[in-house]
Amino acid sequence: MHHLVRAVAMAAAAAVATPLAAPTDVALAVVRADGRLQPLAALAGDDWRALAATDAAGDWSLWLFDDPAVKTSAFVARTARPVTVAAAAGACLPVSGLDGGTTLPVPGTTAAASPLGLALRGTDLRPDLPVPVDADGEVGRQLASRAAAAFHRAEDETLTLEAEELPAGFPRFADRRQRPVTWTLMARQGLALAAAKTYYLEGRKDYQGFRGRTDIGQIRTTGHVFVREAGGRETIDAEVDLSDVEGHQSVFRTPLAIVAWPARSAWLFATRATDGAHLEVIEVTAGTSRPRSVWQGPDGCAADRRKSPAGR
Repeated sequence: MHHLVRAVAMAAAAAVATPLAAPTDVALAVVRADGRLQPLAALAGDDWRALAATDAAGDWSLWLFDDPAVKTSAFVARTARPVTVAAAAGACLPVSGLDGGTTLPVPGTTAAASPLGLALRGTDLRPDLPVPVDADGEVGRQLASRAAAAFHRAEDETLTLEAEELPAGFPRFADRRQRPVTWTLMARQGLALAAAKTYYLEGRKDYQGFRGRTDIGQIRTTGHVFVREAGGRETIDAEVDLSDVEGHQSVFRTPLAIVAWPARSAWLFATRATDGAHLEVIEVTAGTSRPRSVWQGPDGCAADRRKSPAGR
């Protein structure tokens, strides 16, 4: 139960777009902490597809999520770990070449199943790690103000579509706009002073005393907002779910890494939804296209793995 709206603010006249070469045969995977590679997705031109395990053997570049170099300095140049993936049966494949500085956990433990890092093939790009933004700082307050307007509009469209779920006396649009958004997550891709930056925000609004008419309890709306700034142009995309305080029908995302090209970026999320935890790749395209989910799959190496390219 969600809807997506776009708010575009032009701070300066847009420059004439220059065609940019599309990525060719780039593959994304996750190396798990038990030393196996889980194939995710591949991009050729503008087309995403699920990457089969049978196509994942070979050489990869591993970028750790919890990179010790980043703990030393936020400005240090991270380097990839070259690893080799062997062909094998199953959804995940064995990895060799993990250096001594990468400590693998005990097999069978919770830590063993967690993602260790993002593996890339077919590109020399260095993926960005999401940087938390202080919601109480100056940048956080400015982001919250701009993102809230898009949240309210997306919420209005969602609740209009779900009007049959709303109880009698539920606040109308003008009253809902007066309710503040509680931002639970703010993250930035790119350096704070970079010419182009993308932010991801999650927030919620609770409606105490109002319960849904069917299977929804005390009503809560949950929003997901992308804010992109580049060349004097700001684009804000907001998606809002109708849910309740127990989180029914809501989606919660944790950004893990971002692969950025000049004209697009791919955000890897650990996503929690009503059907459980999974991994998700969302493509954010500069200029015109809304963010869209291009791949979803389980967060793990289950034998019954499902893979599904998806648009939104």
